[in-house]
Amino acid sequence: MSGIVPIILGVITCAINATMDEIRFHWGRLFGHWFKPDTKLEQWFNPAKSWTNKYISNSRILTYLFSGPLVMFTDFWHFLKFIVINNIFIIIIYLDDPTYIFKQYVFILIFLNVLWGLVFQGTFGIWGWLSEKYRNLKK
Repeated sequence: MSGIVPIILGVITCAINATMDEIRFHWGRLFGHWFKPDTKLEQWFNPAKSWTNKYISNSRILTYLFSGPLVMFTDFWHFLKFIVINNIFIIIIYLDDPTYIFKQYVFILIFLNVLWGLVFQGTFGIWGWLSEKYRNLKK
């Protein structure tokens, strides 16, 4: 019975990942029919538009929060990404020790999400820095 948990989470994760690709690369195939253009639902579900949701004001603090730690609440694609990453974390934690209690999962998940965010933002910053260096070389 215990081996079924990672399998179920893996299948769910795979289906969510396929949904992310579907809305990103094939919006008009199905989702574009469900969420009509220029509606609030399309603004949240359509990644071609929803990426702007993190910039809800001119506030640097709000922009930081919604483009970093709270990005999963700004649009459907980032919400699904959050679930995928955390499902993978849960699978790893579960395989490490299936006897962990709920509080331990929560603590470990918070730690792993903070670590993921630091590495992600750091790497993103490096790509931005390299991009600027490259553009300056081209001038």
